[in-house]
Amino acid sequence: KVKVKNFAAIPWDETPDLMRELGQVPGVGALALRFTILTVLRSGTVRKATWSQFSEGFERWVIPAENMKADEEHEVPLPYAARQLLKNLFAQNPRNNDLVFYSPRTQSNMISENTMAKALKRFYPDATVHGMRSAYRDWAEIFSDASHEVKEAVLAHGNPNKVESAYLRTKYLDERQDLMEVWGKWATGEGGTYQSLLNKYRAERTMPID
Repeated sequence: KVKVKNFAAIPWDETPDLMRELGQVPGVGALALRFTILTVLRSGTVRKATWSQFSEGFERWVIPAENMKADEEHEVPLPYAARQLLKNLFAQNPRNNDLVFYSPRTQSNMISENTMAKALKRFYPDATVHGMRSAYRDWAEIFSDASHEVKEAVLAHGNPNKVESAYLRTKYLDERQDLMEVWGKWATGEGGTYQSLLNKYRAERTMPID
């Protein structure tokens, strides 16, 4: 019997502290890791991200099937914190190519697998970038009122039934947006319960984004 490999994760309640620390670390590795944590996606998907995959205001990220483990196109409703990170990066960095997170050495290739890992290991030597998905899932189970299906849909776990999978991705888009906004607020240090953070997001939703 093949033993399932577990990826070392940090305690879910330490995520806001990690995000705060990463915000003080210069370089593309820390930026990409913060974006990975906020979107809860696999590092390879983030490394392959291109500006053309995002909507004009960065509200949505449509990831092509070839960049997803399940080989299915995946639409991600981006939380405010992730949108702001992208807006700042888009404004500050010269775009020598379409890659969002490119190697500072080559200026043209995507960052390596180890770039984000090095940033994380400054604070958690034994943790893995993939383990941040587990930290989110633990948080969602304890902190969130969202359904099991929505929590899993955020992780883009594959479904062998392609028709059902496509239906659920569409059905849960609004619910995923609510959950990811609360995750983003909580992960970046805003206190409060799930419901209070959700209410705050809904109140802010009609306000213009800076």
